[in-house]
Amino acid sequence: MDMGTCCAYFCTGVSFFGVLTMAAVATVLNGDGAHYIAEEFGHYDATNPNDEHPDPKKAAAACMYAMVIYLAFLVGCGMKVYKLQSSGAKPDDSD
Repeated sequence: MDMGTCCAYFCTGVSFFGVLTMAAVATVLNGDGAHYIAEEFGHYDATNPNDEHPDPKKAAAACMYAMVIYLAFLVGCGMKVYKLQSSGAKPDDSD
């Protein structure tokens, strides 16, 4: 298996799980996810009026943007894998 074939399969797998993970995190944050941000990262100080309150909607939007990027890679790498499969290239071929 050449490096291009291996990378296409790896990229497709990572992108698939990236899409699933970002969708799950965005769903949690769109729910009532403010406590996840405050507890995990601890950046919010309620006693300091200048400290910005964490916004789970902005974090969820960032996850959705990342999901779109993963989705683009999934489509691109998936097309490469599809072309490799349809051309008859076997993953077990050695050079």
